[in-house]
Amino acid sequence: MDRLETLKQIARGISISIVAIVMCLVGIYSVKWIASPSGPDLATASEMDLRKFMASDEFNKLFQWQRREYLQAYVDRQKNKSFGDLISTMMRNVGDRNGSRPFIKNLQQIEGREPIISQMADPMLDKFYAQDQAMRDRQLYMMAMFQQTAMAQRPELFGLPTAEQFKGEMVRVMSNQPSATQNKIAQFMLDIRSTRRQLNLPDPS
Repeated sequence: MDRLETLKQIARGISISIVAIVMCLVGIYSVKWIASPSGPDLATASEMDLRKFMASDEFNKLFQWQRREYLQAYVDRQKNKSFGDLISTMMRNVGDRNGSRPFIKNLQQIEGREPIISQMADPMLDKFYAQDQAMRDRQLYMMAMFQQTAMAQRPELFGLPTAEQFKGEMVRVMSNQPSATQNKIAQFMLDIRSTRRQLNLPDPS
């Protein structure tokens, strides 16, 4: 057998090995795909159905890209709400201790979640500042008073992120925002601080 024929056999052997490896990988991922749970339909599921599924153990069995799709669908539904409805939803969800704890825990395990969550900031702030001054003042008052509750002061007791965890999450969200949105967020925080001082409330630690 000459050298050329030997090289051809080696090349064929390598090709067969590569094909075998690819087929094994396809088989493994096909089995995992078949075994993965099926959740609510992304196009038609309600916000509450999406949230309930995202708080379940089944949600964590999905691929990361599938979890991001559910997060995107959930965020898209929030975008369509008025600022008042967003605040009401937030208060209701935070008050649901049993539902919030697993939802937030699962949310924090989604890789690459920050760019998706960041999509909420700009439309949310635009809706807030599009309201009249009286409505904005009422909502700032509500948020300032909420910061005084036990839930805000000791969030870990309610299954919520600690103050340090929340700050870290905010830094990651802010890093995904354009400068114009960062300026809006800064103004919003200043408005809440001003409201707190008008109410003679100390700045949160």
